[in-house]
Amino acid sequence: SSELPSSQSGASGPPVMTARHPNGADEALLRASSLWGLDSGSFMLLRDGQNHVFSARRGARHKTGGARVIVRVTDDSHRSAALIEGELSWLAYLSAHGCAVSSPLPASDDSLLTSLSAGGGQVHVVCFTYLDGSQVDPTDPRQWTPDLFAELGRELGRIHAVSETFKPDPGSRRYAWDEETEYRRLPDGFRGLVPDAVLDKIAGVFARLRAQTTQPGAFGLIHSDIYADNFFYGDGQVRLFDFDQACYGWYVYDLI
Repeated sequence: SSELPSSQSGASGPPVMTARHPNGADEALLRASSLWGLDSGSFMLLRDGQNHVFSARRGARHKTGGARVIVRVTDDSHRSAALIEGELSWLAYLSAHGCAVSSPLPASDDSLLTSLSAGGGQVHVVCFTYLDGSQVDPTDPRQWTPDLFAELGRELGRIHAVSETFKPDPGSRRYAWDEETEYRRLPDGFRGLVPDAVLDKIAGVFARLRAQTTQPGAFGLIHSDIYADNFFYGDGQVRLFDFDQACYGWYVYDLI
């Protein structure tokens, strides 16, 4: 459930978890509470996969007390600080240029990202705006209307157009499409597990893809993970979030 607790007291007790959470999440959320002025009793776990995503509320003492936000905790083994900074600088740019995306919120020290040792490793914490709207049910064809598809296409087109003028911050980076975990292990990482004939076909497809144009207008930063769980739709507008898999790829990939 994405329903949020009603606590807006700004209490200083330990974060409240509603499901299992990674080692070190308590430390990370307490740090987030301090840096972003959050009610430490309002955290609710929304997703626990490659990232650990929580909803929360601003504390009563914050100028936007009670406002909803999203907090993401990422293990360094999944994404480095440089990769996350690349995502955040792109999102900030998209938001500043009118794109309907979940944008990063600066902490009290004006940073968009904080890294800390927790649970025996390093984690990175980010706070995002909370978007209005609701998810589209992937099992209900009545919700997938022509208007929805048209608006989704318009918003993606806007993102791609704005991205053409984006210049990454020094020291930040995002990877190319074939550097993502699932792709970079293909084909050799699966030898002995998948028939060679299948892997050879995949290698041929990859070779053809790498031969395609990477010229501006066709290739650039893309969301790369567009499906029903990663956007809201309401009041005739699509709002996109979860840019964790954003990478350099062909714009058409976002439309597939």
